[in-house]
Amino acid sequence: MSTGSDDAVGELEAAAGRLQRLRKHPPVDREAVDSVADAHESVLGVLDRWEKRATDWDDFRGYVEFRDDLSETLGSIPEDVPESDAFLAADDHVKTGGVSKSLTERDFEAAREALAPAREYAEYREDLEAARERYRSAYRAARRRRRELEERVDDLERVRRLGTADLEAPTERLREPIADYNEAVSEEFEVFRRGAPAREFLGFVGTAAGYPLVELREPPAELLAYVESAPAGGRPC
Repeated sequence: MSTGSDDAVGELEAAAGRLQRLRKHPPVDREAVDSVADAHESVLGVLDRWEKRATDWDDFRGYVEFRDDLSETLGSIPEDVPESDAFLAADDHVKTGGVSKSLTERDFEAAREALAPAREYAEYREDLEAARERYRSAYRAARRRRRELEERVDDLERVRRLGTADLEAPTERLREPIADYNEAVSEEFEVFRRGAPAREFLGFVGTAAGYPLVELREPPAELLAYVESAPAGGRPC
C-alpha cells in the first residue's frame, strides 16, 4: 500500500526526470528557443488579430493595416534567426497578389501551417516551463510531507518517553504550587484591571479572549471604538 510520502517522492522523481529529459534532449536548438518562440508568437498574434478584417472583401483598409503590421513584425525578427524560412513562407500565404483578390480563412490557415517549424520552439518552451512548474510544485509538496513526517516522529518520540513515565505517581505535590500560581495570576490581573487605562485593559481582554482556556469574552466592537476615541479611554476602568 502506498503512503503519502511514497506519492510525494514518486511525483518529485517523475517531475525531476521529465525536466532533466527536456533539458538534456531538446527537440530544437536550445540556444535559439526564446528568439524563435518570441518571433512565432509575434507573427501568430498578427495573424489572429487581423484575420477577420483582412478576409473582409469590403474592408480594404483592414487588409492594408494588416500588411503593415505583419511587415513591421517580420522586420523586427533578426535575419539570422533559425527557421526564418518559415516566417517568409507564412508571409507569402497572406499576400493577395493584386487588388482584385482578397485573402481567405484558408490563406491564414496555410500561413499558420507554414509556421510549424517555428511552432516547435514555442511548444518546447511551453513544455519546459510546465515541467519547471511541476517540479517546483512537487518539491514544495515533498518538503511539506517531510515536515509532516518529522512532526510525526517527534510525536512518537514523546509517546515513547511517556511510556517510561510512572503514570501512577501521586499528584498531590503538584496541586499546591498550581493553586499558588493561579492565585498569584488572579491577584496580578486584578491589580492590572484597577490601574490600567480602559483602552489598554479592553485591548488586553480582546486579545486574551482569542486564546483557549482563557475565560474572557471579547468586548463589543462599539465599546472598543468608544474607548479608542473618547478621553475616558485613558482613565482606569
